[in-house]
Amino acid sequence: MKNKLYELISSLSKSEKRYIKLTISSQKGEKNYLKLFDYLESSKSYDKSEVELYFKGSSFIKHLSRVQHYLYGLILKAMRDYNAERSPRNKLYGYLYDIDFLFSKKHLQECAKLILKARNFIEENKLYDFELLVYYYQQSIYRQAAYRGMAIDDLREVYTKQYKYLIKRFNKTRFEQYQDEILYWVIYSPLSIAKNAEGVKAIKRLTKHLEKSTSKANSTESKRLLYSSLFMGHMFLANNKEGLKYGQKVYDIYISEAGIIRANPQNFINDTSNFLVALSINRKMGHFNSILEKMENSVELFEGELRQQMKEFIFYRVAYHKIRLCTYTNQLERGQKECAKIATRIQDGRFSVLSEAYTPINYAMLIFYFVHKSYEQTLDVADQILTVKDSPRKSMVFMAKIIRIMTHFEMGHFRVIPYFINSLLKEYADIGVKGEFYGIILSTFKSISLNKYRYELSDIKNIKKRIDEVFSVKSQKDDDEELITFWLESKILNKPLAQVYQQYYK
Repeated sequence: MKNKLYELISSLSKSEKRYIKLTISSQKGEKNYLKLFDYLESSKSYDKSEVELYFKGSSFIKHLSRVQHYLYGLILKAMRDYNAERSPRNKLYGYLYDIDFLFSKKHLQECAKLILKARNFIEENKLYDFELLVYYYQQSIYRQAAYRGMAIDDLREVYTKQYKYLIKRFNKTRFEQYQDEILYWVIYSPLSIAKNAEGVKAIKRLTKHLEKSTSKANSTESKRLLYSSLFMGHMFLANNKEGLKYGQKVYDIYISEAGIIRANPQNFINDTSNFLVALSINRKMGHFNSILEKMENSVELFEGELRQQMKEFIFYRVAYHKIRLCTYTNQLERGQKECAKIATRIQDGRFSVLSEAYTPINYAMLIFYFVHKSYEQTLDVADQILTVKDSPRKSMVFMAKIIRIMTHFEMGHFRVIPYFINSLLKEYADIGVKGEFYGIILSTFKSISLNKYRYELSDIKNIKKRIDEVFSVKSQKDDDEELITFWLESKILNKPLAQVYQQYYK
């Protein structure tokens, strides 16, 4: 009769058996596993009835199957330890186990350093089949670091070494082999969102390398990823003309053949959404409307169950951009209708807080309502955003709290403001790369509250100047930076906030 435990023990070498016996004997309590191991080791074949007869009277024999299963796992664990340093491949497995453990305990800095060791070890021992696995660990860690608001300084050395490693590998291989990692570095790396001179310098270098590699991208997919990387890199660097050029190239790839959209529906929606944001930043509203309409109609390209899935996915992305468009162009009535559609879905339970789109769409609605002085709705939407536990959109959640303070300020609810300010002052420093920006806003409100909500025009101008200095390395602002800047400008110009938006985007 075949038995996997017996066959495993029979295949072990003398030194491996000796190591397993030492491991089992070091454990506390009865050594039933060792007794079973010794018996199977000395047996010439496996017979369950003979095992039961030999151990008759022993307490564990009633649960023989469970004991055998546990002993099998114990042998595998002992062999992992035994072989840990005996081959480069096994040593790399050890790195992976340690990385996984540290990541589970949220020790992200040590985890990132260990990943760098693992990648260097892969390079030294040419274990390239493990690179993708290590890369996914690395990507998860860097994202978690950004979401958790870890200080950039804590990980900067690791990022710098990783960047050098990437360029070294990039120069040795075809673009296709490292396209995902290159794209990640442009879009997601905390260095790329640091908005300081060092971050800008790193993205400039990487974008320059990508520009030289256009001839290496031969397949349609590699071109899409390369152009998308260049689009995001140039837009970050405020090279808007070049950014829009590559954004258009990405869009043209999709439009050239419907099959490309069907094969990569989510990539199409994500890339097109990024392009729409860039068009709005650069006030190309005619082109914005044209592409938004095509994005909305793209659901017709899908069939069956996928069509229903894409219909929902596209609906929320289009709704997000329509609400933002209504904010920019002061379309109050149209914006209210779009917000009402989303509100109905939330009430009907068709739009869950677990949806990836939940916080971004509510955030777009939050800004729309605040800009158009619908303050009661602003507070309602802020509450909806703040009900999402452990949202990865940490900066949006934090900004929702700030907009709630601004709303109470505009409504004259001065008594509640100090409470909200004090609670946020305890957490803003841990928010990450935008900590200084948030700190200026909160200190401003605290100063105004101490002055019984009286302020001078010169005070507002100085605050705006300070905020502009924080983001001096980048010309365009994202939604929250823009909202604060325009709000301060509306106070300086004594104009409605909606008009300031409209004037900028007309």
